[in-house]
Amino acid sequence: MSFDQDPNEQADVSGADLAVMIDEIKTLQALVAERDTEIVRLNALRVSAAKNHDAILDMLHDTYQAKLAFRQVRDGDVSDIVTKALRKAWQLGQTYWQQADSESYKENAKSDATQEKFRQLCDETQAAILTDTL
Repeated sequence: MSFDQDPNEQADVSGADLAVMIDEIKTLQALVAERDTEIVRLNALRVSAAKNHDAILDMLHDTYQAKLAFRQVRDGDVSDIVTKALRKAWQLGQTYWQQADSESYKENAKSDATQEKFRQLCDETQAAILTDTL
């Protein structure tokens, strides 16, 4: 049967041609079924992706909130570290000048140890701040 023929006209179809046509129809039906299955699978993926998107957004929000809370705690900790270090430095400074200005050789000699304590305090404070901020 050619495309030029009237569809209402009876075509001369042999048994072999009919078998080929039936096979082609079955092949087309199988392709349509595969397409429908693929559409269902893609729709399921789309729904899953939407759920995952929401879950990812929730995780990002939670992570941001946790980092924000950590930063607030860390900033408070750094503030405490610096405040304690400043108080201790002031105290060491007072002690140092009393010892350095003393007329006693024994007290004067202690000022070197006090100055070393101040240097240690600086190193410890710096280390504590770096550890808290990492």
